Amino acid sequence: MKFIFKLIIFYFLKNMYKSYNIPNTKFNVEIDETNFNEYKRLLDNIKTSGVKEQTKNISDLFKYYLRLSSYNEKDFICEDKIDKVDKYLSKDCVIPKIENLHSLLFGKVPCYRSPNDEYGGFVGVYKRENNMRKEFYNIGMKASDIDEEQLQNLVNFYYQMQRRAQGAHPQGGAMPLEPKVLSRNPLKYRNDSERIFWGFICYLLYIRIHPHHDGNGRIGRLLFIENTYNHVYLPLSEIIAKVKQPELLQNIYNKVNFKYVYYKNEQHIKYPESGKYYKLIIDDALLKYIFKCLCICKEYKILNIIFKDAKNKNAIIVKMLRSKLNDDKLEKIINKAPSASEEGAKLCHSGSGFEEPVPGSETHPFGSRDREVHVVLDDLLDLFNIENHNKILKL
Repeated sequence: MKFIFKLIIFYFLKNMYKSYNIPNTKFNVEIDETNFNEYKRLLDNIKTSGVKEQTKNISDLFKYYLRLSSYNEKDFICEDKIDKVDKYLSKDCVIPKIENLHSLLFGKVPCYRSPNDEYGGFVGVYKRENNMRKEFYNIGMKASDIDEEQLQNLVNFYYQMQRRAQGAHPQGGAMPLEPKVLSRNPLKYRNDSERIFWGFICYLLYIRIHPHHDGNGRIGRLLFIENTYNHVYLPLSEIIAKVKQPELLQNIYNKVNFKYVYYKNEQHIKYPESGKYYKLIIDDALLKYIFKCLCICKEYKILNIIFKDAKNKNAIIVKMLRSKLNDDKLEKIINKAPSASEEGAKLCHSGSGFEEPVPGSETHPFGSRDREVHVVLDDLLDLFNIENHNKILKL
């Protein structure tokens, strides 16, 4: 009887999860798709139609994200490097090469970790330590197991998915995502929400391996999330820097990363098997965290355009993203948002037009611009789905 019960449970779980092999790689992703369409619908419902993007400033926006991404890592990046990376991704390549991108950012520093490096090429995301041990949020793949071709093919897959969205034939032929279960070719029919989702999955796979000594997060975000020259992109670095909700990402990392405790009397690092880095199992809880993060990013992107003329737009946007909303609440947020001077100094200074507003004395969100609050609200309600937003907060 117990055997039959276990068999039923196994069959049920097997049908909840669908397995995807990323072509020409060892990467395999299993997803509990029980509520996938429900979560994806929330992302679909954040409409970009009607919101005029600042496409003529795509280059400036790209540079701003890269600058902000480095700021989040507490690392200064010179303008010359930013210009070279921007030129490379905008003109010189269809599918970026990891080594080229790393070289532009970090010069002659070797791209990949090596077992000949200090401590055998060990790298980990540090958490804390005491006299007995060191704790890490994540431990990167053993340096000798890092496969450069696997990582580059992960990039190839994502950029060919993006090029399909732009109506271009993928370089080197089609590379569809091959599921073990679905009979149709899912890549051919993917919408923007699914492209965003798979870009984020590629990002998680990449940074979990941690192939570089430094710059893993920056390169991962550049390749899979914040390349504004792609068909879809999201302002993840802006969410990290400004929204101040670390749990959005930390909840995801806690379920994806390989935590490690190193005891100082140990002779060797006990790495996870390399095969585990190529396997990502996304249960319903992780799927929910991922879609909530993506939805908040997409909402921020749209609100940043809607409030582009506001002197204190970030205070308004952050308050909106954190709050359960209705018409009255929106009006209060817009009226009572602090002035730019109360928001503090700029996070970055770039001259790009995308940095934080220069601190000033204006207390009205739109400074001296002749726009009434009810007009702003009318525009906002036409473009921003309040009901959908409130559902996102419940995830």
